[in-house]
Amino acid sequence: MLRSVSKVLQVFGQTLSRFIEGLVHPSAAADALRAPRHAAFMTASLVAGSAALILLPLHLALAGPASLPLTLALGWAMAQWPLALFLSRTGYLVLAQAASAALFALFIGAICAITGGIASFALLWLLLAPLEAALSGDRRAVLWVTALCVVEAALLTMMMPDAQALAMAPDAKTALAVSAGAGLAYAAMLALRFAFDQSRSDALIEVREQDLRLVCGTLGDLVLRLGEGGDVMTLTGPSETVTGVPSRQLQHQGLFQRLHVADRPAYLKAVSDAERGLEPARLDVRLRSGKTQPGEAGVADYRWLDLTCRRLPDGIVVAVLRDASARMAEDERQAFARSAAEAETAARSHMLATVSHELRTPLNAIIGFSDLLRASPAMLTDEKRKREYVELIHESGTHLLEVVEGLLDVSRLEKGQYDLTIEPFDLTACLESCRHMLAGEASMRGITIRTDICAGLNAFPADRRACRQIVLNLLSNAVKFSADGAEVVLGARLTGDAVELSVRDTGLGMDEAALARIGEPYFRAAPQAAAGTGLGLSMVKALTELHGGSLKVESRKGAGTLVSVILPLAPARDHDTAGARSALKTVA
Repeated sequence: MLRSVSKVLQVFGQTLSRFIEGLVHPSAAADALRAPRHAAFMTASLVAGSAALILLPLHLALAGPASLPLTLALGWAMAQWPLALFLSRTGYLVLAQAASAALFALFIGAICAITGGIASFALLWLLLAPLEAALSGDRRAVLWVTALCVVEAALLTMMMPDAQALAMAPDAKTALAVSAGAGLAYAAMLALRFAFDQSRSDALIEVREQDLRLVCGTLGDLVLRLGEGGDVMTLTGPSETVTGVPSRQLQHQGLFQRLHVADRPAYLKAVSDAERGLEPARLDVRLRSGKTQPGEAGVADYRWLDLTCRRLPDGIVVAVLRDASARMAEDERQAFARSAAEAETAARSHMLATVSHELRTPLNAIIGFSDLLRASPAMLTDEKRKREYVELIHESGTHLLEVVEGLLDVSRLEKGQYDLTIEPFDLTACLESCRHMLAGEASMRGITIRTDICAGLNAFPADRRACRQIVLNLLSNAVKFSADGAEVVLGARLTGDAVELSVRDTGLGMDEAALARIGEPYFRAAPQAAAGTGLGLSMVKALTELHGGSLKVESRKGAGTLVSVILPLAPARDHDTAGARSALKTVA
């Protein structure tokens, strides 16, 4: 039986709740905070009016005509219905709540007027009218209802109670009981409405804060509410994830104090622009993170943050912070790539111009001398002149072949198609051969090439052609950039399980910027000093890495250069061509 009654009450309550929700004005129906307040007011008003409509016929049937106080009470209760309908039609809760409080104040004033005036038992109920007006949340409504109560109290003071009014007043005990009971009931109802509104507001605020924290945590953003001067009043989101700083250290002036000094003016301007309602400002700022505090000694660790300031419709200025370290690193990488590509393009252009010159010079010599021999057959009888021309043609052709072979070697290295043939050979003889090949060119400028080779290198396992090319490139650069009459030292020594080949000169030398680019294709440390394609050291580096070795360069501007190539004694057969390709990699 009890279960059936409970189920009927539950169904009735759900039906009534849906009915009340249907009466809520559309302007408030979608608002999670306003809609329950509208529904609560209309529920109380409709219940009071319905109760009056039920009690009036019952009283007339059972007790006869109603007394004047009862008539006023029933009239006040039934007047709640029009207020509920007014709220449902207009959505003006503040006005409806203020009207309800004013109606209650008039009802209490009338009861006091017919039950003793200023001495009436119901006078204290006037104190409840401003409290009911406070439910509207509008200060003007509270002031107007309070003023109405004050006016009523003044009028009651001036009234002299007549005999009929005193006759309608109940005895003291009855008046005290009725006043206390009714006043307590009405005050309890208001208190419950206050508590209900407060708990609902707190719950809604908590839900919205949780939603905001969830959104901020998912997006990785930190949302700040800013006060005057950019002080942080509240913040929501993963503070340590975004900034690397606990949230308590960013409160108030903590954020401003941790900003990089150079970024503080831009931050203050962005906040000022937002306060004036200008377009949302977005800027990149550096925030001091880590354990060090502002003003403390130690190396500061700054993190790039993306900051956006805007003003909300209610006048509050908010800022959104997100970690911009990855974006700034990517921008820096792209800028470096663009710079490298531009430098690569410029180097290639210079290389093409140089190669064109390198090719044109021997070709001009070959064509010129061959034309002389072809146009003057008499020269063929002059053995000395003929031998001289033939030697020049041969030297020019040899030089042209070396340039073309160098370009072909670069192409094979870039494609990873340069195959090594690892077999033991006499490294000492190879080094002496390289020295002899460049001795003639060096002697023309008075440059001496001296060797410093240790014993035991007559069976070195490596690619003979690659080693010869490495040494020739290093010696050629040393001779090319050395002053007349200088000395170049070609060395080789055993260092554990490797051989170190070295070439030392006392020439121009290089600065730190040039040293950082050693090994880049087409790069020339001193482009105006001598001719060349800028491929020598890049090929040396690539061939060294193909052997599993390494290249080391020591130099100082104006004090010469020492280039060391370290080759292992037992290089792997399955050499890594990726190293060579990386050395000659062209940035697109």
